[in-house]
Amino acid sequence: MRCQAPAPCIDDAQLKAAATHALPTIKRHLATAQQLAGAMKNSP
Repeated sequence: MRCQAPAPCIDDAQLKAAATHALPTIKRHLATAQQLAGAMKNSP
């Protein structure tokens, strides 16, 4: 159990579940940002 004020206490299982749920969204946003950066770099 990890407790640090002011965050609520969460255990490792909850943390892993949250990370597993968030990972696809993070990867999608990262890919979008990389595409945008490439498009900006290649534009005049």
